[in-house]
Amino acid sequence: MITTDTKAATAGCLRGTPKFVTPATPNAITAFQNNVRVGTTGHYDEMGLEASWMFFQSNKLSGCNQGFYRKDAALSLIYISDEKDFSPQPVNFYINFFKNLKGIRDASKIRASAIVGEPGKTCLAVVSTDARYWETARQLGGLQISLCNSAWGAELTKLGSLTFGYRSQFFLSRPANPATIKVEVDGKPVAQNASSGWTYDAASNSIIFAASAIPQAGQTIKVTYQALCLPP
Repeated sequence: MITTDTKAATAGCLRGTPKFVTPATPNAITAFQNNVRVGTTGHYDEMGLEASWMFFQSNKLSGCNQGFYRKDAALSLIYISDEKDFSPQPVNFYINFFKNLKGIRDASKIRASAIVGEPGKTCLAVVSTDARYWETARQLGGLQISLCNSAWGAELTKLGSLTFGYRSQFFLSRPANPATIKVEVDGKPVAQNASSGWTYDAASNSIIFAASAIPQAGQTIKVTYQALCLPP
């Protein structure tokens, strides 16, 4: 857990003791609850994207965040805020940085979700809508959850499944010609079907499996397609 305050001396650093929770952490729920209670005394210009960028700088990974980041592990970022993001760089600067953490061919190992004010909608006077977090979640294949949503149980269950369950979305390494895509799991063809097979999402250039067709641990997924020739 880090905060959106980039002006503090500990900006971009994990907070709490222990700084992150593992299956071996004693009283893990209590430790997590203590870590997420960040208070309300931080800087008024909230910069969640910038703070998460700071987190992965080499001096942080070898210092205050040592031991958390594993290059071979999947990484899930979750932004929670009732304010707008005032980070100094364009959204795509941060998105491209996060994608490159795992390498462009391992884009499926990085995702981001946003629990924020939904752009274009209002419900609570204290909630500011934010398209920057929303767009980050869209491009990185995460969930977009409105703070105004009352079905928290269902939404957090989906977030947990996306973060810790078997992956349902797999990003392609090059822009694909949708008409040529073929998908196999353990050598068996899988039909393009929204309810029992897979669909192609052009916006994220990814294959998304239906809930009933999500590949299980140990299965081999093969996607073949013709790559689009993009203009220089």
